[in-house]
Amino acid sequence: MVDISELEKIDDPLVQLHQILEKILSYKEQELIRKPDWGTVNFEAAGKDITNIISVTSNLRSLPLAELAATQINNIHHHLFVSARALDAIDSFSINEMGIVPSEKRDGLVQEVTHAASGLMEVAAPLIGYLGFVKGNSAKTNEQLERDFDRVRRTLNQTEEFAAKTKADVEAIMTATREASASTGVATFTQQFDIEANKLKRQSVWWLLITTALAMITIGEIFLPAETFSVIEDHSTLWVIAQAMVTKAALIGVSLTGTLWCGTIYRALAHQAAVNRHRAVSLKTFQAFTEATDNQQTRDAVLLEATKAIFGYSPTGLIGNDQKQSVPGSIMTVGNLSRGVSPETTGNP
Repeated sequence: MVDISELEKIDDPLVQLHQILEKILSYKEQELIRKPDWGTVNFEAAGKDITNIISVTSNLRSLPLAELAATQINNIHHHLFVSARALDAIDSFSINEMGIVPSEKRDGLVQEVTHAASGLMEVAAPLIGYLGFVKGNSAKTNEQLERDFDRVRRTLNQTEEFAAKTKADVEAIMTATREASASTGVATFTQQFDIEANKLKRQSVWWLLITTALAMITIGEIFLPAETFSVIEDHSTLWVIAQAMVTKAALIGVSLTGTLWCGTIYRALAHQAAVNRHRAVSLKTFQAFTEATDNQQTRDAVLLEATKAIFGYSPTGLIGNDQKQSVPGSIMTVGNLSRGVSPETTGNP
């Protein structure tokens, strides 16, 4: 039997058409559905479409194709060639092919056969009826025509149902994948914020203890008499007394400076711990709201507010109010990028 690639080299369209018909009819239907080498993989899902292609091809071979116009021959030739390629792909299918998943390859070939059968039935059914009349077997042709048209309608309906189901399945898989990825990301960042908050809180407690100790030392130095820092006797000169007072003042200054410095570090660490805790709570709230609704507008609104809470300035009262809040445009940009929305669509720079 002539190889499909060799069929394209035949110049006469009618001869080429008959060769394609013979090529399709050379395949055995059962061997296209199941082979021992395929194991559990089979093409039962394409069984009806394979039967339709072979049935239409068999009918066409028995009809006077020479009565067709050139455009009709070219049209039917195209669909028969597509069908022949689809059947040849199934016939040469192998589960041992490197770099493929057999089930995925099988599903792709099933779709190709379904598409080829649908196109062939749609084009061939009217031609079979016409050629049947030309051949003079009008009664048989009418009956066959009705069967072909019914088969075409059933095939088209099955194709539409299959396409709708496939689209719904793909959309469901994509939605589930996005939600799973988002949940994993939210959980990861929430955990990171919690870990950082706990670490900063522990550090702030140590600095609070140091600040308290220095404060107590400073207070003690203030109330201690000057004699504690230098020996002052009744006959001590003014210089000795002044020296004791200066020593006391210097020690108080050092202790007070250390207290204020440690207090500043404590407040900064406590502030950062509160901010990270706030961010973790914001992410948990965002996840709870998004899981509770399927409305995209609600999700976008919650995402924007969560973005403001996470990346915006969060006053805690522990540090001064001279820090600038995040620029609203920057927050909007981060929120839009998180949703996959470009800044141009929202009017933000």
